Amino acid sequence: MYNNFFSYIKMDPFDILLKRLSENDPTLQTIDLSDDPIEDAGAIALAEALGANTTLQTLNLSVNDIRDTGAIALAEALGTNTSLRTLVLSGNGIEHKGAEALAEALRKNTTLQTLDLSVNDIRYAGAIALAEALGANTTLQTLNLSVNRIRDTGAIALAHALGTNTSLRTLFLNDNQIGDLGAKEILLALTHKKVNGLQHLDLSGSEITDEGAIALAEALRENTTLQTLDLSVNRIGNAGAKALAEALKKNTTLQALVLGSSFNHFNPISELVKKTILARTQYNILLDELNKLEEFCKKKENKEKWDFKNGPLCQEKKHNTFNTLVSTILSYDKDKTIFSKEEKKTMNSCFLPLPVSPQLHDIFNAYEISSYIPDPDSKTATLPINKGPAQSPFLPKKRHSTKKSLGRRQSPKKSLGRRQSPKKSLGRKQSPKKSLGRKKSTKKSLGRKRQQVKK
Repeated sequence: MYNNFFSYIKMDPFDILLKRLSENDPTLQTIDLSDDPIEDAGAIALAEALGANTTLQTLNLSVNDIRDTGAIALAEALGTNTSLRTLVLSGNGIEHKGAEALAEALRKNTTLQTLDLSVNDIRYAGAIALAEALGANTTLQTLNLSVNRIRDTGAIALAHALGTNTSLRTLFLNDNQIGDLGAKEILLALTHKKVNGLQHLDLSGSEITDEGAIALAEALRENTTLQTLDLSVNRIGNAGAKALAEALKKNTTLQALVLGSSFNHFNPISELVKKTILARTQYNILLDELNKLEEFCKKKENKEKWDFKNGPLCQEKKHNTFNTLVSTILSYDKDKTIFSKEEKKTMNSCFLPLPVSPQLHDIFNAYEISSYIPDPDSKTATLPINKGPAQSPFLPKKRHSTKKSLGRRQSPKKSLGRRQSPKKSLGRKQSPKKSLGRKKSTKKSLGRKRQQVKK
């Protein structure tokens, strides 16, 4: 035992790591050698130990100055390894030959879920090889090919692969100069019936213009799986952004559309379009949460207690969970022009103005819900018994007439003003004082007469 201990002390740390890896140490599940230039020689040594290993799940070799030689060795190990789930090779010098070897490994490997090849130089030849492998692979869920100069040729090849692949969920293609043509092909593939589907797509920094954005919008109308789409740092103007906003009226699954630093100096995106996109994506989040709640209510063990439409437990869950979300949507739609009547009804079912946090005071004020605005000094507000149920801002205007009714209630002030007219009549009634004064004069005259009689 002591001999083994001292032998480990004398060994190089990297050699100890290799020994543990080759011996299938059950406690060794993650290796992070990022920014520790082991170069091709170190990658080859790791590959030899990795081939027969059955415990390692994550291997991070980013920024290690690994070239094609080291990548080829690691690819050979992936062909036989059955435990690795994540392989990170970003920030190395891997070119198309290394990418081709890794693509061949993906055809055989059935356990790898994440492959990160970002910030390398695989170009369109490497992208084409990986695209062909995706057609046969059924386990890879995340592929990062950002900053690899694959251009539109590589993007088109990947788009064709997306038409047949059923496992990929996240794809990073940012900063690859794929342009409008590559972006169109990628989104067109997402409308393919066989795709079951890609959920997160990063096309930021791809030189996409209004033309590409309009094509993306058309694809979004039909897509039912994409949840996040990053189009920041492109050249999308107001026309492209408007098309995307219109597409979100049909699309109910996209929960984040990032335009960020997209810019077009000649046609900037208006604030109204930005708010429309934000409101629409937030509304899709609400729909997704409602669907999850409905699925929960449908389960056999929950059916008795949870009634999705009218059950008190479900209603309480909606109000407690979605009040803040609906309030956020309201803050983007102050003009009340973005949503249809049906969509407003959906939000109305999840909205309960009280209790209201002070942070929501301005939002409710904008919607003229003055009856339910709390005192700023109080933490919560309570609804008076005689006021009935809380009024939602989404109800029709005829039913929501808080402002007008308050105005009518103030009308008594005018009537009170008219009632002040009796003061004038009171002034007129003071005339009897004069008559009383005249009566005094009769007293004087009577006194004189008496004085005369006495004389």
